[in-house]
Amino acid sequence: MSVKMSKAKASLFALACFLSSFTIMWQMYEVVIINDLYMVFPNHAAIITGILSWPALLTALASLAAGSLLKKLSTKAELIVAGVLMLAGIVPAFSADVYVLLVCSILMAIAAGISNTAGMAIISEVYLDENKRSRMMGWYNASMSLLSCGITLIGGVLAVQGWQTGFHIYWFTVPMLLLCILFLPNIRPADRPSEETAGAENSGSRTKGGFGARFWLFFISVFIFFIAYCPFFSYISVYIGENNLGGTDFTGLASTLTTVGSFVIGLVFGFLFAKMHRTLNLLFYILPVLVYLMLYFAPCQATTIAGSLIYGICYGGVFTFIYAYPGYCVPLEKQGFAMGLMTMNYSVGIFLGVYVGEWLMNANDGSITATYPATIIILAAAIVLELICCLKDRKDKLFQTAGN
Repeated sequence: MSVKMSKAKASLFALACFLSSFTIMWQMYEVVIINDLYMVFPNHAAIITGILSWPALLTALASLAAGSLLKKLSTKAELIVAGVLMLAGIVPAFSADVYVLLVCSILMAIAAGISNTAGMAIISEVYLDENKRSRMMGWYNASMSLLSCGITLIGGVLAVQGWQTGFHIYWFTVPMLLLCILFLPNIRPADRPSEETAGAENSGSRTKGGFGARFWLFFISVFIFFIAYCPFFSYISVYIGENNLGGTDFTGLASTLTTVGSFVIGLVFGFLFAKMHRTLNLLFYILPVLVYLMLYFAPCQATTIAGSLIYGICYGGVFTFIYAYPGYCVPLEKQGFAMGLMTMNYSVGIFLGVYVGEWLMNANDGSITATYPATIIILAAAIVLELICCLKDRKDKLFQTAGN
C-alpha cells in the first residue's frame, strides 16, 4: 500500500470505495420505470428516450474530464463531488416535472463518469501491488453488480406505489457520501506514488513517457467488444419475444443472471488474474462468440439462461481488466487519465452498440437473432486485436513478475 492503514481503516476504506460505485449504477432504476415514464409523459417521448440514451455520452465526457482533472484534484475530492451530484436523484421524488427529471439525470450521469474514473484510480493509488490491485478492482466490480441488483429490486418494489416513490432509493447517497468523506484517504496529486515508490512493492513492467501503441491497440479492441455486447444485452427482451421463450418474467431472469455473472467474476477476478494474467481477457473475448452461436442455432430457455450468465461473466471480467491493465503499460502519473479514457471508451461503445444493433435488425427484417452472425464477425475483429496484444505482451514479458 502507498497509504499505511490499520485493518479496521483498510476495511472502512474498502467499504467506502465499494459503496461509491452506487453512483455508477444509478440508471438501473430509470430502466425499471422507463415504460411508466413514456405513459406519464406521452407528449415528451423524445425527452424520455434521451434520458435513457444520452447519459452514456455524458458519462463518457465526464470520465474523460475527471481523468484529466486528477492532475490537480485528489481522487477523494472527485468522489465527494460525484456524491454531491448524485443527491440530485432524490429531487424527482418530490417533483413530477419531466424537465426536472432530465436535469437530474444529466447530473447523475456526470456523477457516474467522475465516480467510475476516480473509484478505480483511488484503488490504484492505495494498492501498488498489481495482484492486490486487481483483486480489489474485481471486488469493486462485484459491489457494482450487487448494488445494481439492489437498486433494481428495491426500486421496483417502491415503484409499485408510483414511479416517483422509487427515487427515494437515492437517499442511499447520503451515508455513502459520509463514508467517502470520513474514510477515503486524501492523496493529493503531489503525494501520489512515483515510479520508484511503486517499484518497492511491485516489480511489474511499466512504460515511461506516453501511452504507446500497446495501450491504443487494446483501447480499440475494448471499444469493439462493447459494441458487440449490445446486440445481446440491450435487445435480450426482443430475442426472447421473437423466439417465444417467455414474457417479462423470463426477460427479468435473463437480465438478472447477467448481473449475477458479473458479480461472480468480480469476486474471483483477482485469483484468476494472478494465474492467467493477459490470457484471461482473451478468454473473455472468445466466450461471447460461443454464446451467440448457442443463441443462434439453439434458441431455447436453457441456452438463454446459460448465455446470460456467461456473457455477464465476460462483461464483468473485461470491465475489470480495462482498469487493471493500465497499471502495466501506462506511467503512474498518467494512469488516472488512462482510466478516464477507458470509461469513456466503454460508455461510447455501449452507446453506439445500441444503434449498431438497431441497424443490423433493420437490415435483417427486424430480427435480432438474425444479427448474431454479423455480431460474431464484429467480435472476431476484437479477438484478433486482443490476440495481437497478448502476443506482444508475452514477447515483452509484461507480466513476467506479476505473480511474484
